[in-house]
Amino acid sequence: MLSGAPAAHADQPAFVVNPISHVDTLIGTGTGGETVGEINNFPGASVPFGMVQYSPDTTDTYAGYDHDNERSTGFSMTHASVGCAAFGDISMLPTTAPIGPRPWDDWEEIAHDGTEVGVPGYYTVRFPATGVTAELTATTRTGVGRFSYPANGQPALFHVRSGASLGATMPRPSRSARTTARSPDRRPPADSAARTTPTRCTSP
Repeated sequence: MLSGAPAAHADQPAFVVNPISHVDTLIGTGTGGETVGEINNFPGASVPFGMVQYSPDTTDTYAGYDHDNERSTGFSMTHASVGCAAFGDISMLPTTAPIGPRPWDDWEEIAHDGTEVGVPGYYTVRFPATGVTAELTATTRTGVGRFSYPANGQPALFHVRSGASLGATMPRPSRSARTTARSPDRRPPADSAARTTPTRCTSP
């Protein structure tokens, strides 16, 4: 007959009280080498079964974001961890630079360093060239962003592209054009080649 509960094993792992504190939403947002390719996860703010996935976007990325890419087109409200260009609706880019004649080409460099944080329900990143810091969170039906601009006399601009999406049919610069050195105002040359991105997960 047992007189009591058996003693715990000496090296038994401790019970995790708050599993959320161990989650890093930046995991799976890079490239898994030549064989795996882009992993296609997004790091932004969302809640289970929520309508909004408020997350950053980088150029030429299916799920919207690639941690190996420093060129950010801003933040959009819908994302999915998929291997095709989809969602990315209502793109918005905080900037201090003037909006040029090709606004769909605009991007700003983001800092992939210790100041970029992704945890469940919250994401933050900074733009080193402009000094802007972005913070994102989400509820079941909405996304909330806070964008802090430096007090240096530069204009605080917020560029909203309501018709933009990752799978949009609007002309977008080709991959070769996007790797071209940018002009001093951080925009690609005006004669950049254009292409049309398919709206579904199919080949053009």
